[in-house]
Amino acid sequence: MPPLSTKGLYTSKISLTNDEKMDTITVNIPKELRTTLERHPEVNWNEVSKEAIFRQLKRLALADFLEDALDKSEFNEQDALEFGKKIKQGRLKQLKEQGLV
Repeated sequence: MPPLSTKGLYTSKISLTNDEKMDTITVNIPKELRTTLERHPEVNWNEVSKEAIFRQLKRLALADFLEDALDKSEFNEQDALEFGKKIKQGRLKQLKEQGLV
């Protein structure tokens, strides 16, 4: 596979902290984005980048957890349908008691 072209890209260093050490990653961004970032020097773009990465890592961890839980679950489609019926019946009973149905 040929190397990716970096023409028109600006290289920016982003520091990611770890409790014991600091690692660095490099992100290539288009020059237009660099210009926009430079118009807002009051923003700590390093922190914004870190937070975005950590947010995505949390989403991935949750997705992995849910996938593992589903793989181990014995709950099947028929169980889900029965569960849904019970919830609907319970909600209908509540609405009748409140005189709304």
